[in-house]
Amino acid sequence: MEARSARGPGGLGPALQLPDGYLAGLARELDTGYRQAASALAADPALWVDTSDPKRDRVRLARLEASLESASAALLRADIHALLHTVDLPEILLEVNRWCRFTDAFTNASGGGGRIPDLDLSACAVLLAQACNVGYRPVTRADVPALTQARLAWVAANYIRPETIVAANTCLVDLQAQLGIARIWGGGEVASADGIRFAVPVRSIHASPNPRYFGTGRGVTLYNFVADTYTGFAHLVVPGTLRDSQFILDGLMNNPTSLDPHHVVADTGGVSELIFGCFRLLGYLFTPRMADLPHRRYWRMDANADYGALNRVARQRINSRLINELINEHWADILRVAGTLHTRTVTASELIRALQRAGHPTGLGSRHRRDRARRQDHRPAALDLRRASSSGRRCPGQPPRGPSRPGPERLPRSTRRSVSGVSTRPGGATWRARPRRERRHPLELKVHGSRRWPPSRPRSDRR
Repeated sequence: MEARSARGPGGLGPALQLPDGYLAGLARELDTGYRQAASALAADPALWVDTSDPKRDRVRLARLEASLESASAALLRADIHALLHTVDLPEILLEVNRWCRFTDAFTNASGGGGRIPDLDLSACAVLLAQACNVGYRPVTRADVPALTQARLAWVAANYIRPETIVAANTCLVDLQAQLGIARIWGGGEVASADGIRFAVPVRSIHASPNPRYFGTGRGVTLYNFVADTYTGFAHLVVPGTLRDSQFILDGLMNNPTSLDPHHVVADTGGVSELIFGCFRLLGYLFTPRMADLPHRRYWRMDANADYGALNRVARQRINSRLINELINEHWADILRVAGTLHTRTVTASELIRALQRAGHPTGLGSRHRRDRARRQDHRPAALDLRRASSSGRRCPGQPPRGPSRPGPERLPRSTRRSVSGVSTRPGGATWRARPRRERRHPLELKVHGSRRWPPSRPRSDRR
């Protein structure tokens, strides 16, 4: 992307000008994807095109039926369970630490090079107490100097920090990637990104309101990245009001481990039109598991192309002239964005937030959003992936989704319904909703025939 001294007719160096045939290459990829999806559609009975709607055809996916565990699988499970010995969790931490010395990553916040005696034991105790959320009392022993409560609190304040935890986790991920069984599972080229939502009962700078998941409270989303080696190589804390798609690139660009995933699978929360463009620029493959497959809209660039059963599915046509103008206008800025993300000059989430500009994208952000070819070219080729991943099936090379975890319980909402602002209370009395401007505080008290808040004191008490 280095600009040359020579200038072209557009005022930019040749390296900053739009390559010849760039849009034509996208059109060929889209056309190839549609033809491959149409040929695979006829061979898969679980995926079909519904033609009952006279307005448009819809792609539908059969529900995945539960399968019973075979007798051989049950015997294998029992044999493996018999081989596993029952050990205490602290013993596992200390044993793994002897393998890779991950506690060496915990350094003093003051920057000193010296290490206190038995720091490994204290660090493992602090990690166990914080991970299990049990406090320091279960791991405290007064007769062991490295396990006293004062020692554990001092180690937690001076050695356990986000950067040291990331460095220790890098040692564990690199060790696990060298195991033979992990190489059988995958090579680290595929990763899955998904979030778990937690309600936060205390005040925190990361907790934000989200009535859909937290009711009247606040919460956070722990966004995890898991490779096909069954290893979690990154995690982010996302405030409850922000979409997961803003942070999906942070885990990939700030990956310090030896794993190098280039194929990312996410759910609907990690999808946006801008994200597809950024993934394309950085050379990643993005295949999300989208919900509401029959209601998705599919786009094409060649109106005369014959895609068989998908002809009426891909009814929307991409405006090639408009896309070409937008790419030419912002091509230099597009390359700067790619270079900024690649060199990690700024965080990807901050850059994406700046391009989106609170729902009113900039010119460069609009170019990413209108680039339908860049966003839609994955859909025809990924129909077989949706057939597997969106319903629980696993595709080759795709990491498992893992057991489903129930999200935070939503607070019960009022079941009272009103018609034209009138509602019936128990006993037959009617109540008419007051307009918003006339509504008063719900804790208003009726004092001397008028509503006031806060209530005033009697005149005899006033000074």
